[in-house]
Amino acid sequence: MFAFKRHVVANALAWTGIGTCLRRMPVWNGLVALCYHRIGIPDGVSLDRGVFSAAPEGFEAQVRLLKKNYDVVALPDLADVLRRKKGRHVLITFDDGYRDNFDLAFPILRAQGVSATFFVGTGFLDRKVVSWWDEVAWMVRTSQRSEIAGSKWFSEPIHLETSDREEAIRKLLTISKSLPARSLDEFLGYLAAATGVFRFQPLDTPTMWMTWDMVRTMRAHGMVIGGHGAGHRIMGRLIRADQEDELRECAGRLQAELGEPMRYFSYPEGSTTSFNADTRAILEQLGVQYAFSFYGGYNRFEEWSPFDIRRVSVTMETAPALFRAMLTAPHFFA
Repeated sequence: MFAFKRHVVANALAWTGIGTCLRRMPVWNGLVALCYHRIGIPDGVSLDRGVFSAAPEGFEAQVRLLKKNYDVVALPDLADVLRRKKGRHVLITFDDGYRDNFDLAFPILRAQGVSATFFVGTGFLDRKVVSWWDEVAWMVRTSQRSEIAGSKWFSEPIHLETSDREEAIRKLLTISKSLPARSLDEFLGYLAAATGVFRFQPLDTPTMWMTWDMVRTMRAHGMVIGGHGAGHRIMGRLIRADQEDELRECAGRLQAELGEPMRYFSYPEGSTTSFNADTRAILEQLGVQYAFSFYGGYNRFEEWSPFDIRRVSVTMETAPALFRAMLTAPHFFA
């Protein structure tokens, strides 16, 4: 219901012209950090369509709007922004390291002269493994079975009729995100057996992720690179020693490939429980300056938290009116 109301009010701002007036007025002060994942058309894709953020033409329109109306900042400029504590600033970020970030998003950003930050999962780039969320979606979409029987993971059967498959994927992804880190691989093995399909192998996905050469090319043309973990493990569910292993491996790979330390990080999954005091302490030890969450909202200068910089999601459901509203009145829409 709240999402519906947001869309209604956003459309009203667009229809009445009030939104245009508000964009010319300093109705907010701070930083809105936008989080994207994939650029492209999800129709017909057998993987997780929920991680697609915009079609190429839609993303280009969004970048043009941001460039025209706001101060789109590069992450290294954030220290200066914080010193001034004035203005409406926007940061564009991408998570994970999908290949379309380089093929589709990067050319648009470069043509518009706009910088973005790409938080890459180093293990995805190194090992070319499919993400667990994409694997869950693929199992459901390719299964020849009509349902997944109830089990210790969930009590009621999950139906796999054609019209129910997207709902089934959402249910299974919600379950996956709630599992302890040590249980996720067991759950994926169970799903493979329950759906009657095989597990992905690295050779099945050689072009899903960017290469390190692509990452270096983007950095050479003004893009900023940060870390997103080595195995996309949710920090808040790991003991400190396992967090250290995950974060140090990620930082080490960035140092080896880019010749510089990991200064920026985005928490995998990004909810309020996906990181904790141990995570922050380890990141500080590694020399990280800023770490980004992913549960909505925008960042007021008077409430600034360098290890919990809030980001708002951009998805295929973010219509142009809602996108404009998110930037016009982030205290309500972000």
